[in-house]
Amino acid sequence: MGVRDPMKAWDDWFRSLGSSLIDRGNPIVARRAIGSCGPGTELGGYTVFETDSFENAAAIAADCPFMEGDGGVEIGELTIINRGTELAD
Repeated sequence: MGVRDPMKAWDDWFRSLGSSLIDRGNPIVARRAIGSCGPGTELGGYTVFETDSFENAAAIAADCPFMEGDGGVEIGELTIINRGTELAD
């Protein structure tokens, strides 16, 4: 079996998210740990999508192209406390 084209794999995965995709995200090209961050973890990029449960988010992430081979991803649930860029007076 041949190696899949990485960009096509990502495009296919993004399309599979349909209307739940909030922000396709971007790769991280520069990184720095500030404070106490766990060993062996390196931020590589992000994607924001909406789903009805954390378990469903885990299932969606399990199909991410990074999961091929020995890859992995971390997921987290966002709580919206700020919208936009306006600061309260």
